[in-house]
Amino acid sequence: MGCSYTPSTTNQKTFNTQWPASTVASDAMAYVIDDPFVVFQMQGDEALNTTDRGLNAAVVQTAGSTSIGKSKNALDASTPATTNTLPLRILDFVDGPDSLAPVGTTASDAFPDVIVKFNAASSGSASNHQYLNATGL
Repeated sequence: MGCSYTPSTTNQKTFNTQWPASTVASDAMAYVIDDPFVVFQMQGDEALNTTDRGLNAAVVQTAGSTSIGKSKNALDASTPATTNTLPLRILDFVDGPDSLAPVGTTASDAFPDVIVKFNAASSGSASNHQYLNATGL
């Protein structure tokens, strides 16, 4: 989600989506989502198909952009499968002005947005989210 801090150079409370390197602040606060059932929108790194809905997928982790303050993590569109150890489950596609969802046998646009959740086994014993692991944190 982000962070907040008061840099000694400005003495003004600052809210940011990233922690700038070399920042020193005594009141640093991180904001995270710890709900294992959270649903969120994520962009795929290549086209997806209708048959990918309901499958699990990996994540491509790339360094974010400091100029725009955005993550460059993406859903790895080459990995949709039933493999229960993949960290994300594709719930649906976003069809909007910046994302074209797949229709029938026609693939999506090159970088489709999808609705995903953390992939968790129904028993809670083999989850990718620590809060659902039977062995604890």
